Amino acid sequence: MRIAVKDASILIDLAEGDLLGLWFQLKIDTHTTDLVLREVKQETQWQRVSPFVDAGLLQVHATAAAQIAAVVTFSQTHGISLPDASGVLLARRLQACLLTGDRRLRRTA
Repeated sequence: MRIAVKDASILIDLAEGDLLGLWFQLKIDTHTTDLVLREVKQETQWQRVSPFVDAGLLQVHATAAAQIAAVVTFSQTHGISLPDASGVLLARRLQACLLTGDRRLRRTA
């Protein structure tokens, strides 16, 4: 089983390029967090992403109240955003590959 945890930059790039359908044809288990998904703010991007969320192809993990402290601490320690921190911690928890276009996030991960 292949797993990818995506950050917002990857989701947005795939949405803007109208490539999400092709991505999901690869049959890679794809996950993200609710904090990351909130960064997909433009309506056109959301219209392209949401069908894959609704279909369960993009699995969205809610950040539980008990996890918030760890996300905040990780974010502050490494100088990255809360959504990015949530993605790194999810990738670690799932022992997954983290896909990002963010240089600082790649180095942190």
